[in-house]
Amino acid sequence: MHQLGAYNHTAAMHPFRKGRTHQGRHAMTDLTPPPDDLPPYGAMASIMKDHLHIMECGHLYTTPCVSARLSLRFYVTIAVSANGQAFRLSSGEQVDESAAMVFRPSEPRALHARDVQMVAVLINPLHPDFPRFRSIAGSGVQRLDRQAYADLQDELSRAYRGELQMHEALALHEGIIARTVAQLPTGTPADPRALAVAQRVREDPYFTATAMARELGVSAGRLSHLFSANMGLSLRSYQLWAKVHRTTPLLAQGAKLTDVTHQAGFADQAHMRRVFYDVFGAPPSHFLRNPNVVMRMAKF
Repeated sequence: MHQLGAYNHTAAMHPFRKGRTHQGRHAMTDLTPPPDDLPPYGAMASIMKDHLHIMECGHLYTTPCVSARLSLRFYVTIAVSANGQAFRLSSGEQVDESAAMVFRPSEPRALHARDVQMVAVLINPLHPDFPRFRSIAGSGVQRLDRQAYADLQDELSRAYRGELQMHEALALHEGIIARTVAQLPTGTPADPRALAVAQRVREDPYFTATAMARELGVSAGRLSHLFSANMGLSLRSYQLWAKVHRTTPLLAQGAKLTDVTHQAGFADQAHMRRVFYDVFGAPPSHFLRNPNVVMRMAKF
């Protein structure tokens, strides 16, 4: 087992609290509301740059500071603090604070983690475990046992420092997912019909819900319910995610925005930018052409 290094056991084992800010044991972590002029990402780039590993089934993203209102509505997100310090996730009046948590795709939430060695695993619908996370009940946020990731401490710290090669990032991505799935409520396998619809959407960005329902011999309403119940994501959201997913390799390769927009199935460039900003809290240029973000991309 790797040594825990900077991992703070006291912070990780502190009782999970909602609706207020900690003092005392979490005093070294800034959980106060962010100032209005704090940028969503990159506020501490002089100390450590952000690192983004793009994979076919998701992303591995690390940052010392994030203060963004984002939905990540197409992604299951597992956030783990490499140094054991707590971070804050808020939605409406509910505030969740922990050193490790997972949350389902959702309406916009505000993520505030300043001076925290944040390692975030984003899982997209291509990952075989994606439907498992629909078992998270209530608000869609579940606190995780930070100790469950203790054997990955060395890899977490190296990821934060940007020292991982792509194959190591892929292994860490899967390792975090496996340890998180083990903490989820027991679920049932996804209906094969929902999986078939998902594959059809990925193959054709212009395939309509009406056509899908006709192929399956069900009503559009029944199709929508079937898909949401099994995938943990609405059919509409899945269609938008498929478009975003198509843009990633095209943008990384330097394709023209007009070509990317058309090939991905967006109505226009403005629509594509709006979806990116809504999901990630920043436009595509932040992640693709930003000196404060070191990006690596797997082939897919």
